[in-house]
Amino acid sequence: MDDHPNASGIISDIQKFSLHDGPGIRTTVFMKGCNMHCHWCHNPESLGFQPDIVFYRTRCIDCQACYQICPTGALTKKENERNFDRSLCNHCHRCVQHCPSGALCLIGNEMTVDEVVSLVAADLPYYVASGGGVTISGGEPFLQPKFVAELLKQCQALGIHTAIESNMSAPLQVIEPALLHLNMIFCDIKIFDDQVHEKETGVSNQMILENIRQVSARKIPLVIRTPLIPGVTDSRENISQIATWISQNTVAEYYELLTYNPLAPAKYENLGLPYKLGKVNPLRKDKINDLVAAASACGIPVVCERI
Repeated sequence: MDDHPNASGIISDIQKFSLHDGPGIRTTVFMKGCNMHCHWCHNPESLGFQPDIVFYRTRCIDCQACYQICPTGALTKKENERNFDRSLCNHCHRCVQHCPSGALCLIGNEMTVDEVVSLVAADLPYYVASGGGVTISGGEPFLQPKFVAELLKQCQALGIHTAIESNMSAPLQVIEPALLHLNMIFCDIKIFDDQVHEKETGVSNQMILENIRQVSARKIPLVIRTPLIPGVTDSRENISQIATWISQNTVAEYYELLTYNPLAPAKYENLGLPYKLGKVNPLRKDKINDLVAAASACGIPVVCERI
């Protein structure tokens, strides 16, 4: 990506009429690529930069077109089921192009800023009526910082409310150009203990915490989130430590606890990836209420909408 105003970025999805990524009706632009490796990630299709082939088994009509077109033999039939050996795939994507049922799909598309702005701006009346706008998510948006900054700039120029969802694990000088064009920031503090954070995500939280301090000082409306991952982030100690830090170091609008998404494993299966978290159940209502109470005791507003 370059500095040209119509630079291109790698997008995994553009979701219209989103209601959970900021205020009002929004369009969420999911950027591809992430520098963290959280084994509970609920957007595994956004982790890598390269396009990913997704196989939706229930859509397959067994027409066998993919077997016949695949030049490497990555697609075969074993025991009456279609088998996709991804280690043999050469990413020619011919199977996707010749799949009539949509069982094979490609996630990951290069788009220009102008192309994305055109799609976003088409729903301007809905944003105005609902107080909504555009949210840039991922993956991690700040791995494509120039594209993101230009996209936000053009959206703001059209009067569209802008927001970003980021792990804030990028040097501040990389983040700063986008800050000029943001109306709201959502960011995670997943685990307060730095060693545990690095073990579970692959990244230290020290840069994250310092960036959150710096961003909060800019007076940009800020929401800090913690996903409640059973057995990983859901201890009372972790939530209390994060909430205490927020109260002492930021002027966040509120602290949001996000309940575990049990639909993630199906995404991994469709991508041919192992789901390393294993089979876990969402937290019980009483456990969530206890964590909300622990965070609230630190003197900050707490939100957990999906109790």
